Amino acid sequence: MENSMVSPPTPILDNTTRSVAEVEPAGNFAHQTSHSFMIDTQVYKSLGLYFSSITSLLLASLGCGNNVLIILVFAKQGFGESVNISMTAIAVWDLVKCLTGAICRLYGPIGMVSAANGFSWQMMTVPNLGYLNTISGYVSFGLAAYVSFERCVCVVKPFTVKSLLTPKVTITAVTFVSVTMFGSFAISLTQYKVVWVFSPRFNTTVAVYGVTDFFSRHAERILEYYRAASVAVPVITYTVIVTCTIIIMVQLREYSKFRIQSQAGAKKPNQPPPTTEYALKNTTKDSSKPPAKGKGKGAAALSTRDRQVVRMLLAVLFVYIVNLVPRLAMYVAMFAEPEFYFDRRYHRLYMVVLGFIHFGEILNASVNLYIFLAMSSQFRNTFLLLFPSSQICVSLCQGKLSP
Repeated sequence: MENSMVSPPTPILDNTTRSVAEVEPAGNFAHQTSHSFMIDTQVYKSLGLYFSSITSLLLASLGCGNNVLIILVFAKQGFGESVNISMTAIAVWDLVKCLTGAICRLYGPIGMVSAANGFSWQMMTVPNLGYLNTISGYVSFGLAAYVSFERCVCVVKPFTVKSLLTPKVTITAVTFVSVTMFGSFAISLTQYKVVWVFSPRFNTTVAVYGVTDFFSRHAERILEYYRAASVAVPVITYTVIVTCTIIIMVQLREYSKFRIQSQAGAKKPNQPPPTTEYALKNTTKDSSKPPAKGKGKGAAALSTRDRQVVRMLLAVLFVYIVNLVPRLAMYVAMFAEPEFYFDRRYHRLYMVVLGFIHFGEILNASVNLYIFLAMSSQFRNTFLLLFPSSQICVSLCQGKLSP
């Protein structure tokens, strides 16, 4: 084989891909002598084994179970509400992320039994499952941005949106976002192929990955597109999520302030509502009757459940915001220091940072179950209906996470 052994940006943190040079002598790497800059070899290997492989494997396995439970609970509730549909879609892609992440990281336990088999497992899973793991994260980011936008317009214009946001519309929207985001990165799945070669290091035949003919012909364009897309998607989704979250929080605060003033009888005459079409509490004589559509001052407020749903989704969005900050910071560092990248002067530092980022993304994909249990009484009730023996877990979530 020619000098075609290239390691893609994957969540794997250890330096077993460096051993490709031993398996394939022609596969030399630029600046290989400087890879140990700033991080000792033993420290680098230890991080790869105990953090990226074992710890991330356990977390990804937990995330698989959590997301399956989320899907089962929402399926039991039915998909008559948009929030159930959008949260199920996110859970599906989080399940894909955790499942592929767990499969990729099995090279650690396998390698403890057989170094050659562990190496081959990593080489076989990196080309496709490694990229599928990353793509599923981007799809999840896109769906989170859609959910933030959807909730934002629901809070600002509740009556207009509620009549338009039917389950069919939501299914169409989440399908469109999923297909668009996946399709934007699908070309990365065509880059690598797995071949079997004899390794003097292991004294046996092992799997390694090399580039496909298609990638060889279009490498420059594919890499340029992938790098641009992998920066643009997090930046755009982060901007949408942060902007919509701020608007929702401001609107809820205004509503709470207006509600307190109304209850205290402190509302000034002719004072306009906090926002156009904003949810106001029914002040008619019979407040139990639903108001007529289109009436402003007598319009019904967002129901108590609607407000709880919004607050629950704000917690989910906040986790996405926190999760995206390190990735954006890494992009800033890459632009500021070109050597902070794969196979360059700061290769090991880059891979360590990337490993922590992927760990955070797996954590993000694993925690929604606990947020739902802590902040949604309807979700809790359905969960306990399906799994009556989980009362201790539910009580723990309520005690530690509920506001």
